[in-house]
Amino acid sequence: MEPSHRFTLLPNEKWPELVDRLLEGTPRERETAWTTMWVEVDHFVIRCAKLPIAKLNDDEDAVRNIAVRVMKRLERNNYQHLRTWRRKQGQPRAQVWWRYIDTVAYTVAVDYARTSRQNLARRGEPFRWAREIMVDPDVFNYISHAQASDLIGYLTRLVDMAGSGAAEDTKVPTRFPDHTLTGREE
Repeated sequence: MEPSHRFTLLPNEKWPELVDRLLEGTPRERETAWTTMWVEVDHFVIRCAKLPIAKLNDDEDAVRNIAVRVMKRLERNNYQHLRTWRRKQGQPRAQVWWRYIDTVAYTVAVDYARTSRQNLARRGEPFRWAREIMVDPDVFNYISHAQASDLIGYLTRLVDMAGSGAAEDTKVPTRFPDHTLTGREE
């Protein structure tokens, strides 16, 4: 969506009626309500929700996956989560719609982050994120042809960089002269 187009979320007070149509309406009303909910919740999760997933917040695919999982959770067991939310409306301290969706998105995001291959922490520990280092694919050719002493030096520099928290512009040898791959200088 272009920044010039403002998307305004459907207000909290409209959601009980929309959820009623989704749960009890005619097939056409259900389809329209589901489509509205999908667009609104997707937008909220992607653009508005404060997800507790550190660096995954910057991963557009991860956030979109979380939005899809939120919708799947709402749909699960014949909309059981939505039925429970709707039943609680009108009671003291009932959650308004967007607070409810924020809560669902938060728990789904935590579950998603826990299973991410980038999270190195065990369950119950704070997230601990793997550091990704981009290297030229030729490095793999170098590794398969390098002598042990050269390989130890390269890997030591790579590990030192990864463990130091060095800036991303830190130079680690990622390209090698052709003679290191062939064993002969040209």
